[in-house]
Amino acid sequence: MSNSKISAVITPAQKASIKKNVDALKKSLNFLINLSKKERQSLFKMGPKSVSYVELALQIAKNYPGILPLNFNVKDMEKDLQLAVALNDISTMLIPLMESIEDTEMAVGGELMKQSKIIKDRVDAEAKSGDSNMKELSKQLGERFKHRNPKAKK
Repeated sequence: MSNSKISAVITPAQKASIKKNVDALKKSLNFLINLSKKERQSLFKMGPKSVSYVELALQIAKNYPGILPLNFNVKDMEKDLQLAVALNDISTMLIPLMESIEDTEMAVGGELMKQSKIIKDRVDAEAKSGDSNMKELSKQLGERFKHRNPKAKK
């Protein structure tokens, strides 16, 4: 469902407030890291279906510590599992918000492109009637699609 008539404004004060809240969230999560593409590819992945596997492995590690290498830290594993669950809960809250922001941005951008196309079509029509100012403006507007339309090179 497309919402082509979104009428809203984000005031400078609202934007500053949002930035302040995002900064506070980043500060609360100051341990977050960024992985390279190569690092992401090299890691084991723990999706929702793997949580029960990890929980069972942790329970086994707690019940049978003698089977593990001496340097294996069960408490660290338990702490990491708690962190993973908490991060998943946070992601579950933030993903729908990000999707809504991206969808709204896309809808607004689509509407702006549609409106700009109407203007470009009118400028092109005026340029064809011989208006030299409109010819220059048509050329400038045409730059946006130059790489997509071989006819625009003429």
